Amino acid sequence: MACKARLSAMFPTLINALRETLFMVLSASLITIVFGIPLGILVANLAAVDNKPVRGLYYIFFSLMHLAKFIPYLLIMLLFIPLMNWLINKHYSYSVASVIPLATAGVLLLAHRIYTATFSLYNQWQATGKAMGASKFQTFWLIILPESLPEIITASSKTCALMVGFSTIGGALGAGGLGQLAIEKSINQTDPLIVLTSIAILVVLQQLIEYTGNIVVRQTQPR
Repeated sequence: MACKARLSAMFPTLINALRETLFMVLSASLITIVFGIPLGILVANLAAVDNKPVRGLYYIFFSLMHLAKFIPYLLIMLLFIPLMNWLINKHYSYSVASVIPLATAGVLLLAHRIYTATFSLYNQWQATGKAMGASKFQTFWLIILPESLPEIITASSKTCALMVGFSTIGGALGAGGLGQLAIEKSINQTDPLIVLTSIAILVVLQQLIEYTGNIVVRQTQPR
């Protein structure tokens, strides 16, 4: 009974934190997919162009994508603190401001995964496309892209699932959500039950995103 009473008491706090987490994760995921997939496809096409200015542009994009793989998200968020503070001073919430570093990391990470998925098929299918009389552009859009669609969906779902973990890290800097709630309660050691509940919700949310991605992948594969 005591445990039930505590759960009832902390329910509004959990719901508010969950709402902030969902806002951050869904907003950042939408931006990640809208910009990350086209960027990855663009870089994969730039890599196949034998032109110095284009190659220079390719190396810039590729370096940014590659760098995002190795920089801890906490450092990425620290880089955006001046912009986040400016938004907060403009009366935006911490959760809204936190979407910017989340989406930036997501776009670069997803773009790198899309680039890897599509470019790995480039050399394999270019000869086939050429034999069929297709241009490089036609080969990419009509052969390579459909072939890499399952990998693109998987990469998108895994990157969106990462947004859950990144939002938790952001909680250490006051981004709000379940991450901040769990960290604050854990440091203060005031309510272990709310810490465990917050962590459980975050794990379920992350697994749910990946599971949804797996279902979509199965639907795209021939039966």
